[in-house]
Amino acid sequence: MKYIKKFESYKENPIVETLKNIHVDDVTLDMVSVFLEYQGISAEKIWDEEEVEEHLIKHITAIKKSNNPITLYRIVSADNLENVDENNLGIHYTLDDMYIDEHFLMDIGIDDEQDLFIFKVEVDKKYIDVINTLKTNIEWITENEVALYPNTKVKVLDKYKKFDEEEPDDEDDDDDN
Repeated sequence: MKYIKKFESYKENPIVETLKNIHVDDVTLDMVSVFLEYQGISAEKIWDEEEVEEHLIKHITAIKKSNNPITLYRIVSADNLENVDENNLGIHYTLDDMYIDEHFLMDIGIDDEQDLFIFKVEVDKKYIDVINTLKTNIEWITENEVALYPNTKVKVLDKYKKFDEEEPDDEDDDDDN
């Protein structure tokens, strides 16, 4: 019953209703602060509310300053590029591929047994899901995520293998004799 009440109040909350259909460029910093106050942060998180608010404001500001269409990056784990459905890449992206490092991969549970591919895409900012972008950045501050609405089609600009460089061969260390 507690969760149903929470869902109902979430659905009727004025800030949620305001953000539900708003263009990301129209989001104000006050809206970000009010949403964070309403949403709160998990007790087990290592960031305090001030750090999360500072991150959200910087993140939304970076999105707003970006060109339209906006360039985003998505990591995909697959056996090969041919197995990736470019018409259905998903809804979770980041603003820059520099955020996609080993810690990021561990946080999102990427299977390192398969190859990792980065997709550089372009999409109109009207398809950014403001509520889910804010929620995911409250929960996972290090991911710098931009969430799109479900079934959003993106234009693939580039795709490349992540961590494509050769690993150093440990056997070379034995040749020093």
